[in-house]
Order: sequence, then C-alpha cells, then structure tokens
Amino acid sequence: MDPIWKVNSGEFFGWRQDDQFYDVQGHHRGYFVGNVAFSLSGDYIGEMVDDERMGRPVGRMRPSSGSRGSRGQIRSVPRADRTPRPSKALEDPELDEGQKRRP
Repeated sequence: MDPIWKVNSGEFFGWRQDDQFYDVQGHHRGYFVGNVAFSLSGDYIGEMVDDERMGRPVGRMRPSSGSRGSRGQIRSVPRADRTPRPSKALEDPELDEGQKRRP
C-alpha cells in the first residue's frame, strides 16, 4: 500500500494498492488506469505527479472511464499532511461530496 498526498496542499488523500484507490479511512473509492485515478462511478479524480502526490491539470478535462464495484475497505491509519508543493499547472484532487470522508 502506498500513501498519497495532494500536490498543492500536502493534505493526506488516501492509499494506492495495486490499481485500486482507497480514501483516508480505507474505503474503496476508485481505481487507477496507469497513473490516472477514477472514482468507482468512472469520474476522473486526478493523476499521480510522482510516487506520492496526486494532482489535476488546471483547465484540462479528462474523459470518464467505466464504473466498477466496490472492493470494500482496507485497514487504514491516516498519515500526517506533508509540506505543500504549490503548482500553477495543477490543482488538488477532490472526491465527490457524497464520497468525501475524513477521520
């Protein structure tokens, strides 16, 4: 399992386990196609900027992908936020309001 932080704010965002994305509480929220993350409903979440950070290119729309079923939950111990790395080309990824969960 690899932890993920938002690129600009440094806020802990969740986990990547193989090609699956889990939120900070360990709830299955999406999947990866390469380094691009999609929600379970197929909506674009963001893309990995490096091994630990995720962002969304400003002003660039990404296509949706196919929907997938939930794989349940993993055990998660949230990580501390990291130092922000502000970027004018990237914005922080967000989950849909209905899917947001913070400890």
